[in-house]
Amino acid sequence: LHDITLDIHAGEIVGIAGVAGNGQRELSHVLTGLRRIASGRIVVDGAPLGAGDAAAFSELGIGHIPEDRLRSGLAPAMSVAINAVMREYKKPPIGSGGLYRSGAATLLAREIAKAADVAVPDFAMPVRNLSGGNQQRLVARREMRIAHKVLVAAYPSRGLDVGAINTMLRYIVELRDAGAGIVLISEDLEELLNLSDRIAVLYEGRLMGALDNDKIDVEQIGLLMGGRIVRKEAA
Repeated sequence: LHDITLDIHAGEIVGIAGVAGNGQRELSHVLTGLRRIASGRIVVDGAPLGAGDAAAFSELGIGHIPEDRLRSGLAPAMSVAINAVMREYKKPPIGSGGLYRSGAATLLAREIAKAADVAVPDFAMPVRNLSGGNQQRLVARREMRIAHKVLVAAYPSRGLDVGAINTMLRYIVELRDAGAGIVLISEDLEELLNLSDRIAVLYEGRLMGALDNDKIDVEQIGLLMGGRIVRKEAA
């Protein structure tokens, strides 16, 4: 990433467009604490965020739906219950006095699965036994619970069927309407146009431009995605 300046406001969706491999993964990692920045700063509510890790970001209310849900968003061999509550395992009633309360964890996991419309036959079974769509919805609902400030969603509809895509995008709109800022990374330009208030374009790790949705020229977006800046000639 190079010279990225990007503002995310409460109650808006900022779409990140670009051909895959142009810095989207690095941006999502930086914004969620998975990768430390070499220079610059990240500011949340006017206060610079120190050199924290993913746990520090989550405590500030920043959630993350990663592009690789099974490897980055879940612990495949661990139970559905543990994966559903892993963002909250230190908090009561699950964690208290250094103890992990499995019964309370299962109750919360059931609540999250119900909200995510995920049918789980056994919360003790490995989460890898769930279908890809159910895994994605479970991760999304888990992250939405902590995303009081910002949700970074990287390709949230990738690999899902039409029904699951509609459900996922509804989740994102609901969270935006609740006042969170959303960073939506997607290769689907139509999806970004339908959901985003602003669209920023990444090319070779650089921010080529950010446009309000009502001022977007689709042809210009395409050129920006290819690394070209078009300047309109004066009349």
